[in-house]
Amino acid sequence: MPDDDLAREAEVLRTQAARDAMALEDLYAIDREFYASHICYFAEQTAEKSVKAALAERGIQYPVKHDIGLLLGICKHEGLFEASMEVFRAAGRLSRYEANAHYEGSLDVTTADADLCVNYCNLIADELEAHGIKSVHLDVSQPGRAAMGQPSTEAAASADEP
Repeated sequence: MPDDDLAREAEVLRTQAARDAMALEDLYAIDREFYASHICYFAEQTAEKSVKAALAERGIQYPVKHDIGLLLGICKHEGLFEASMEVFRAAGRLSRYEANAHYEGSLDVTTADADLCVNYCNLIADELEAHGIKSVHLDVSQPGRAAMGQPSTEAAASADEP
């Protein structure tokens, strides 16, 4: 994929991450218990797309897999940064929710799981930002506003412009 395509893909991924974060924040506010599995799913998607955007922005191809730990490993291998063990553990735990929480085990996901997933996603975002990489933070205290330097509603609106 040419560099221009990867740069555009990075912006698309960041916009998608911001939209996933907005959905998570809204579901959290509506009924955290009822939507716990969806909250975990959107937390995983937000973190995954943020890491993929970081790779794409630097012209690095990444696999089409839902494995944040693998993506962080690529970041290390490509010399972007080396994530802490705490972040790798969070990535592994969060990646389990991509399929399990959204499809198979959605009835077993609790509000405690939802809170952990929000924390894991923010831990990964903190790691990216510590290395100067834009990311999306979840803020469940203000539904519909994913912190990425600007409110995600503005980020989503700007992405829709031609």
